[in-house]
Amino acid sequence: MGGRHPLGRFVFAMFVSIAFLATLLSNGNRSKRNIHWITGLSVFACIWLVLQLLPLPPTLLDWASPSLRRLLVVQESNTFAAFGLTPWRQISVAPFATSEALALLMAYVLLLWTMLQRIHGQHDVERTLRYVGLAALWMASMGLLQMGLGSERFLGVYQHPFRDFTGAAKGPFVNPNHFAHFVALGVGPLMWWLWNVLRSESRLQSSDWSDSGARQMKQQLLPWAIGGSLALVLCTIALSRSRGGVLTSALGLATCGGLLLARTKVNAKVRRGILAAIAIAFLLTGWYGTSPLTNRLATLTNSESVADVSLGRIVIWRAVLLAIPDYLAAGSGAGTHRFVYRRYFDGPSGVEFSFAENEYLQILLETGVIGLGLLLLILVGLTAMAVKWCRSASIRQRAIGAALTGSLILSCSHAAIDFVWHIPACMTLTVCLAACLLRLPTRHQRYRSTNVKTVKSPGQRAMRWATLAASGLLTLWLLSTLLPAARTHFAWEQYQHSRRLALQQRQADSSARLEKQIALLKNVVQRYPTFPAAHEHLAAALFRKFELLQSVAEIDMPLSQIRMAAEPSSFDSVHQRREWLEQIFGESIHLLDDSFEHAMHAIRLAPLSSEAYGSAAETGFVRMDRTNFAHDLVQQGLQLDPGQWQIRLAAVFLAVQTADMDLALQHANQAFHQHPVAQQRLFQLFGANGAAFMLDRFQPSISEAEFLLQLFSQVDAPTELPVVRTYLMQQMQQQLKSETDASFKVAGYLKLHAWASQNGELEQAVHWAREALDVDSHDYRCRLAVAKSEFAAGNSPAAEPHLRWCLLRFPEDRVLNQMLQAL
Repeated sequence: MGGRHPLGRFVFAMFVSIAFLATLLSNGNRSKRNIHWITGLSVFACIWLVLQLLPLPPTLLDWASPSLRRLLVVQESNTFAAFGLTPWRQISVAPFATSEALALLMAYVLLLWTMLQRIHGQHDVERTLRYVGLAALWMASMGLLQMGLGSERFLGVYQHPFRDFTGAAKGPFVNPNHFAHFVALGVGPLMWWLWNVLRSESRLQSSDWSDSGARQMKQQLLPWAIGGSLALVLCTIALSRSRGGVLTSALGLATCGGLLLARTKVNAKVRRGILAAIAIAFLLTGWYGTSPLTNRLATLTNSESVADVSLGRIVIWRAVLLAIPDYLAAGSGAGTHRFVYRRYFDGPSGVEFSFAENEYLQILLETGVIGLGLLLLILVGLTAMAVKWCRSASIRQRAIGAALTGSLILSCSHAAIDFVWHIPACMTLTVCLAACLLRLPTRHQRYRSTNVKTVKSPGQRAMRWATLAASGLLTLWLLSTLLPAARTHFAWEQYQHSRRLALQQRQADSSARLEKQIALLKNVVQRYPTFPAAHEHLAAALFRKFELLQSVAEIDMPLSQIRMAAEPSSFDSVHQRREWLEQIFGESIHLLDDSFEHAMHAIRLAPLSSEAYGSAAETGFVRMDRTNFAHDLVQQGLQLDPGQWQIRLAAVFLAVQTADMDLALQHANQAFHQHPVAQQRLFQLFGANGAAFMLDRFQPSISEAEFLLQLFSQVDAPTELPVVRTYLMQQMQQQLKSETDASFKVAGYLKLHAWASQNGELEQAVHWAREALDVDSHDYRCRLAVAKSEFAAGNSPAAEPHLRWCLLRFPEDRVLNQMLQAL
């Protein structure tokens, strides 16, 4: 998955740490180490992330994040001090995420330092370029092989809970954009390699080949192999169907090719070789089919606005731009974007943007002007080096500079529309190419001084061992920081898959599924206790389990009434109130206790965890001795994320508790359309008012109304079911008027037939069945629906031919035979 998976990040950091320590040991007796000033900037960036994790005095925190203390009202009060909720004193609003981001950044810095130590001359730079080109070829081959096999598993072994390989080349990446980016980084090195081989071909041909037939064959085949690799890489980028990947690859290709033509002596063979590779790539893409790619690229010209082109990107960019002024000085903490943007986001609440889809905006939001300034200094330094080598006196160095410049321009441009720098596989190639640019020597100069061994004094030897010890502790911290996420992510993915499946199928909560989800979440929080999302979701799952048990309990008193009766003013002491609640809930009260504890723990770990405020507000009445604590928590949650349905639900029940039905319905309208759990809980609250009230108040979509139909059928309300079916038929008829897809129309008419049959409207059932048959006369379902509806309506002559048609396909069907005998 390109290192995006936590296990991949851990493995990446482990190998980088091993390479770093090995390089440090091998350089221990050398008189000079190759250290570049950009390495110093990278180290300073790590120090800045460390400062984001340190507790600060209130005055300094007000300067760094002036809006943070005003935003976190609950933390600044003393209401929840007994539960460990103290005033927030860190720049980072999610220290666990910043620690992981710091560990990953340190891995990149160690990789850069290691590469700078390993590259001692032009030969090493050229060898690294060949490796990058081969890596791109290997990844492109994997992508094509995956498409050819049609496997739904990554590398044939890993099944991602949300993604598959249908439709585009992805290789081991979840996102085709990142796959295209990785492969495109090899375009410049492959063009340079082809240039280098073809340019030197004439010199090699003048040599004496009589004693080396294998060498002569290698000389003849190598240009074809490299040109074919370049063609294959370009074809794979097109088959990824990534608009950003294709456009930025074209930019990198044009930059590298233009610099080669302008700054080097390109002979006819080189031009013909590069053009032939591009032509072969076009032919391969055309042979596979260009329609999917052209359709994707057509959205760039056919769209009426930038929002149409960028889909959800423009929405998240707007949210990030609104958030940046509040965190401009010091940022919100590296890795905290997904906690911060929600307050400013006006898009669909069911979609979570883990990244800002723009690296520059995200770095500015998370690290402030200091972090962005460090990034710009690094980019300016790389640009200066690129200009230097593209203007070098050596033709070979100018060619290498052209390849490196094209790839780095590709990386920087793609980072403006995607989060490619957060993918370790893509960033690894970028760091290696940057190291080559920094270490490209003048002419054939080598850093010979690094190989000179000197006699160390006792103090120097002690310093060396201290450096090794500190480096070992550093890598140990790095790996231990990334390990918990790697150990628990498979359990977290299983939970997400179960949750996503229930959402897609609009399933009501069941005891078995909740038990499975709770077990998975407990496994995660046990091994990864600093992960606030797991505590947040576990709190919600425990509360849903409590509600499910309470729905079948002997006491039929609604939970809202129990909350009102459990007000502290109604009892002489907290202990007396607790005893009364234990008599009401029995052992189930421990579910409320655990839910409240996990919700508060999530808030302590990341105070912008908006969902946790809703869970704490709904369950805290069993622990709190203050009347308006729920109001404080709900208001805090609404301020952090007004679109979060869990917060809206908590506000609904709080308004019901205070008898403010208008406010309750206002919050309910905003929560109803966001999640099946919200619909189920609102049904439990308002379902007694009847189906007509629910339909008129919430105006559900077809899928939501079908879920309401399922809920009414579960509570045995036969008089309400025809009302919901009539609403469904009206909505489906409106939708079918503008529908052109034949399969969808057939499914819609068959649903209308089923609802009309269940309502006892036999003539309407026959009508809808025949409408479906008119759309597809060869569909067995349509024939069977017409036969059964005509038979139920008593129209035997009309039913008989359709029954016989069905029996020709399934002659052993006992029900059909019985119907035919009854005619």
